[in-house]
Amino acid sequence: MRGGTYHYGKTGTTLESKSGTSGNYITIENYPGEKPVISYGNVTLTSQLVGISMSDANYIHLKGIRVCYINQPAAGTIAQYGFLEQL
Repeated sequence: MRGGTYHYGKTGTTLESKSGTSGNYITIENYPGEKPVISYGNVTLTSQLVGISMSDANYIHLKGIRVCYINQPAAGTIAQYGFLEQL
């Protein structure tokens, strides 16, 4: 992933039913020397938001990616997640 700031919408990114193997991981990482940032600073949270969600995914390696501006509300019961693995 190239460096810079990526402004995503309210849906986030989902890796579903994507799997590598023990000897061949799926790798999502920063380009050498660059810093990618996934920013939700422009989103008004009215429901749950997950920056990167993984469901039915195995042998995934994430490295050097920053997810920001997904803040937990001070009150209420809606949890927010930068990364979430759903089993």
